[in-house]
Amino acid sequence: MVYGVCNEDSAWPYRKEREASEDLYFGLKTAQGLLEFKCESKLHKQKWVDGIEFLLGRVNSAETTEKSMNFLNISTSS
Repeated sequence: MVYGVCNEDSAWPYRKEREASEDLYFGLKTAQGLLEFKCESKLHKQKWVDGIEFLLGRVNSAETTEKSMNFLNISTSS
């Protein structure tokens, strides 16, 4: 399960190890810890981060809608 994306250099837990490196990374926050991904370019990194954040937003929106319908006692079946 993915909880979020770690994209900011200042928030990167391994930044001291990577200070001399020009490589670009982003991470996924999961129940097992942070999964680290190396990217080819800033554009490549941004496309991945944007796509994952979009999908996480869709999941959160669907969960919120389902909770609201349950609260209002609205059935989703016909």
